[in-house]
Amino acid sequence: MVVMTTAAGFVLGQSSVMPWQRLLWVVVGTAFISGGASVFNHYVEREVDKLMPRTANRPLPAGRLSPKLAMAYGSWLTVVGVVLLGMLDRTVMVLGLIAWASYLFVYTPLKRRSWLATLAGTVPGALPPMMGWVAATDQLSAGGWILFGLLFCWQMPHSYAIAWLCRDQYQAAGMPLLSVGDLGGKRTATQTLGFTAALVLVSLTPVMFDLGGIAYTVGAALLGGWFLRLAWTFAREVSNPNARKLMLYSVAYLPAVLLLLVVDRLI
Repeated sequence: MVVMTTAAGFVLGQSSVMPWQRLLWVVVGTAFISGGASVFNHYVEREVDKLMPRTANRPLPAGRLSPKLAMAYGSWLTVVGVVLLGMLDRTVMVLGLIAWASYLFVYTPLKRRSWLATLAGTVPGALPPMMGWVAATDQLSAGGWILFGLLFCWQMPHSYAIAWLCRDQYQAAGMPLLSVGDLGGKRTATQTLGFTAALVLVSLTPVMFDLGGIAYTVGAALLGGWFLRLAWTFAREVSNPNARKLMLYSVAYLPAVLLLLVVDRLI
């Protein structure tokens, strides 16, 4: 997903012949630094991961990989990623480091303390398309912020749906996410609906900045409308089946709306 959104940000930022080498460079660099962050996250949460069925079979909690080797691997991935991005563009490198640091030093520890971790976790998740945009345009302009906003808003209903489905596991692991203790699901459903509505609005802004045309806008409105319908259904009846439908649709929605935007931009 990180690679896909980074590539989309780069393509959307191009207005002339596609510099494939530069695209490959930013995609690979972003993949390395995000991979490093993921490995370190697995290292830090290896004991907690043992407590949840959805994570218990990961390499570290399952004992298939030693913590020392994981640390070495995570360090190597991070260093290579930083070097690659630094050779490409300093601003892109700084954004990559912000994503890496916020994921490890804000989002990861906050998961054991507050439901606000979900909100904090959207920042590192929303930075990759902005990194692609900056790599293509050499500036942090409106298009990059629109992509950031799109990913920021998308992650909330996606994450809340997962949080509801796995609320018992999170509670057993001592992670006070919004769904934990939310017996009727009202808080989770309300925020899910609100962020989905915000996502639909943000998805319609590219046309205001010449990033998307009528074809994209109509497609985004239809995709967003169905997303909002599923969120509304979940809000009216908070249940696992409705949460699962919302989660599965969110996985399909993001690549679909980005593909629409890229195709509309290229033609």
